Amino acid sequence: MATGTLWRHLQRPAGSVEERRSGLRLILLPFLVALVLLADLAPLGVAAQQGDLVPAETHPSTSPEQQLVERYAPIVYLKRQRFTCDTSGEPYVPMPVEAVLGDPQVLLRLDSGADDASLDPIVKTSPSMEDIAFLGDGYYLDFPGNPLEPHCSYEQWARRKLDELEPTVYARIASVENEDVLPGQESRLDGLEGLVIQYWFFYVYNDFNNKHEGDWEMVQLNFAASTIEGALRTEPISITLAQHGGGERASWDSAKVRKEGYRPVVFPSAGSHATQFGREVYIGWGENGTGFGCDDSSPPSRRIEPNVVLMPSEPQADGQFDWLLFYGRWGEKQPWEFNGPQGPQRGRKWNRPVTWVQEARERSLYLPNTPGLGPMPGDVFCGLSDMLSDALIFFTLRPWLFAGAALGVFGSVVYLLTIARRQITRAARIYWVYRGSFTSVGLLLFPMGILVTLLQRALLATPPLRWVVDLVGQSDEARLAVTLLIGGLLAILEAILVGPAVIALIQMINRGEPTDAWRAYGRAWRRRADLFEGWLWVDIGILLRALTIIGLPFAIRDAVRWIFFGQAIMIDNARTWRGARAVSAAAVHGTWWRTAGKALLFSVIGIIPGPVIGMILLLTLGPSIAFVNVLSSLIYAIVIPYKYIGLTMLYLDRTERTEQVMAKVGRDEAVQIEERARARERSGTQDQVYGMGDG
Repeated sequence: MATGTLWRHLQRPAGSVEERRSGLRLILLPFLVALVLLADLAPLGVAAQQGDLVPAETHPSTSPEQQLVERYAPIVYLKRQRFTCDTSGEPYVPMPVEAVLGDPQVLLRLDSGADDASLDPIVKTSPSMEDIAFLGDGYYLDFPGNPLEPHCSYEQWARRKLDELEPTVYARIASVENEDVLPGQESRLDGLEGLVIQYWFFYVYNDFNNKHEGDWEMVQLNFAASTIEGALRTEPISITLAQHGGGERASWDSAKVRKEGYRPVVFPSAGSHATQFGREVYIGWGENGTGFGCDDSSPPSRRIEPNVVLMPSEPQADGQFDWLLFYGRWGEKQPWEFNGPQGPQRGRKWNRPVTWVQEARERSLYLPNTPGLGPMPGDVFCGLSDMLSDALIFFTLRPWLFAGAALGVFGSVVYLLTIARRQITRAARIYWVYRGSFTSVGLLLFPMGILVTLLQRALLATPPLRWVVDLVGQSDEARLAVTLLIGGLLAILEAILVGPAVIALIQMINRGEPTDAWRAYGRAWRRRADLFEGWLWVDIGILLRALTIIGLPFAIRDAVRWIFFGQAIMIDNARTWRGARAVSAAAVHGTWWRTAGKALLFSVIGIIPGPVIGMILLLTLGPSIAFVNVLSSLIYAIVIPYKYIGLTMLYLDRTERTEQVMAKVGRDEAVQIEERARARERSGTQDQVYGMGDG
């Protein structure tokens, strides 16, 4: 009823009893409707507590087993692609096995021992369930495409399947009776009882570091009840998500377990399909069954409700599930981790449905979405794992070309270290002699980073930026924009304060002045306008050109030509950014390649210690990622002055002023050595006096 009609009805004078009853019905009607809706939607908002009784559903047309598996069928949130063939998103959905069986492009092959799968004999084209049933280890399904160079072929093939097939999950109900037990080990099952439901997902391609055709993943629920009827009246006690070779478990009422009604919500990682409890970037290095690399289930996501197909607890020849009797591989034969996977019935998760969850982890490491100083160890680890995967694939496909490329890279690094060894050692010597001043300059970047991070949180929590974030949503683009904003602020602070302060310290050394971090920052602050304008026009100009394909070579050229604009302002007192740019270009003229190589070397040396030490700690000691990020930021702040020392000495070398600075450094170093010798002499004299007194 419209609001106006109800209002007019309420304004009418009380008449007959029937009229008053009619008005009362009109008033109560919206509330009754709301109560009915709330009663229907209550399971979506509040799930019963663990062990609470759940009213049994009555579906005469379905079996109790089907009712149980449908009630708790997982809802899947897949990472959304930004565009077709976008590898940062998830293009594949859980499919029925009919997606590959009966397809004319799929081949059934027998492994002949050849290195190249294309040389293996074809047993059958377009194999059916009946064709693959009872076949053993040597057989495998070969999908259309090259798993090591997928490009977009598997995605396009899978998309065509969705025109005929719907997303599907296979449900299996098992118990301790389905456990494979070796003779003499029956006692390990004593006291174990209860049902489990396993939901198996089949994807046609795994686009993770270990690329391969076919992929089986699983979600498992454990019940205390030992019967179907009992499980229908109680909730699960735990849930375990399969992730690579292992898994992660949680109690059903854990805060990290998300639900829509009774149905768990899971977040498969893009590419690997390792199922996660949340939407984060998770890291693993093979420990406790994790994969080696980073699993990304972060938003934005698309929601999938797969059809639930109940399959038998054990493989049997019944026509519909003959594929469970296939003991070969669901994907093309490839070496090592790139090989197609075996079916679910071949693994320990199937054959030890009750006990395998005891080996699952209780938590996973994920990257915090907060910026730090320099590259964070987790981000570096993700990038390196991707690079190692690409290198391994490259080696597998083209071993001789890989060997040549590796030798070329190794030779380039050796050459750079050789031609830059003098600048490297001189920069290290300068840092060590004046370590107190340079460390103080760098450490001031650490509280700057903390303030910028707090500023980020404040901005995101208050209008108008909060409105913008709410408007665009928690998308990859929004998260990237915020990260770039905060990272850009830190880059500006480093470019116009920290770097120039280091340059000012070297200028103090050259002039024979006392080195002082605060005075160095003061000099940088006085030139902040020129430095910021130079950063804006030089760095932003280079970045904008780099975004275009045509302008990329010119951006790289000018990035090296103008690398000394800060030194030109602080040392040679260039008054404008154009003048500083001209001075820098003149210093680089005729030595572009050497300058580029040496500058890259100094940048790497100044950047990598923090993330490398952080990764070592994560791999060996396993501390919290937050602690490692703080430690990495601290190391970055201490070491980054070395980068600017090296670049400044490179600039002075180009303008033939290096020897003058090193002479001053030598004199100061000699003074320090003499002072330390005198201090040791005084300390030794005092020890002798105290020793005599004690005697």
